[in-house]
Amino acid sequence: MAASERRETLQHPAKGVALGRRQRAEHVILDLLQTLCNPESSVRAGLLGLPITYAIIGGDAARFAPLADLYRRAAEHAHVPAQNVMVSIANPGFVGQESRTARDLWYGNWYGIMSTVGATRGWAPPSRAHFEREATGGGALFVGGPEEIAERIVALQRSVGHMRQFLQMDIGSLPHATFLRAIELLGTRVKPLVDAELGGVKRAERAAVTAGAA
Repeated sequence: MAASERRETLQHPAKGVALGRRQRAEHVILDLLQTLCNPESSVRAGLLGLPITYAIIGGDAARFAPLADLYRRAAEHAHVPAQNVMVSIANPGFVGQESRTARDLWYGNWYGIMSTVGATRGWAPPSRAHFEREATGGGALFVGGPEEIAERIVALQRSVGHMRQFLQMDIGSLPHATFLRAIELLGTRVKPLVDAELGGVKRAERAAVTAGAA
């Protein structure tokens, strides 16, 4: 894509795309492209040669694999260097010493947030059964013990092929000490398991584990 075409794209972004920018001399530098998880946004990011992050807050996390594939195909079409083609995943999650206690603890905080938001948007308060579906298996909430979370990260990486996964853990009124312990488990227990399992995956496609805090 020519520089003039890039500037035109900035002036008329696709619906659902937010572009962060700054001016440097006569060039427009793109800092960030956030998507609303639609095909158009994925194609736009790929054509511009920008990293992309998919925020997954509900449903089957692996359903984003086709969007990631679309992003990569658009980047290939635009002859974007492979090192610039990067997919990240951001989703809510929490790591505890043991899966059941982690979900029991985190559910109350998550429920409070979802109920408050739902009251303003017309959603019914989420049930515990709904939470359990989302927090296990292929769901979007990565809440559990270190081994379970590592297995789920690896499974999702093999589907989506992302190179980084952010867990938004600081939800509601989670005690600070508990939050810090979760970060410790993420770094000392989860990440080594993920690295060991994905050791044969090339660096650009290996999922790094990163804790996110609101």
